[in-house]
Amino acid sequence: MLNLPEEERHFLMQLGALVVDADGNDVLAGLTAAESRFLVEVRSGHATPAAKAEYWLYQQVLATHLGARLDAVNKRTGCPFLADGVDKTGFGDGDVVRLKCGGPDVTVVGTVEAYPFMDGPAPGVFCVWEDGRRRYEQVYPPCAIERA
Repeated sequence: MLNLPEEERHFLMQLGALVVDADGNDVLAGLTAAESRFLVEVRSGHATPAAKAEYWLYQQVLATHLGARLDAVNKRTGCPFLADGVDKTGFGDGDVVRLKCGGPDVTVVGTVEAYPFMDGPAPGVFCVWEDGRRRYEQVYPPCAIERA
């Protein structure tokens, strides 16, 4: 079982981001049991990538998980902004963007259905960034961001 607070475990399971594999292990979407343990240990502060290669591995594992997590959410909601595999926001996975009003450079993970309005949903651009040992995730309307 992954060393996750119960609240986070419940949240990730609702998203489809935490599942049980064929061997009965908790795994994060898109990852193996070992990759899941590695990611959780680094995020919780119990392990620190000591070398540049370990940090690069952490970034790759995190990107794989976030992409799979986003795919799970979009499959569940049927995100209409990804018709025919084309992202209608103009921003794609790996793009570096920033808020037009300023702030840090952030990395785009993908598009989600967000900001429900009376006339229907609107797209949101799911972004991540790190500040020291903390990782942040946020969804922004496409009109609020620009390429860095």
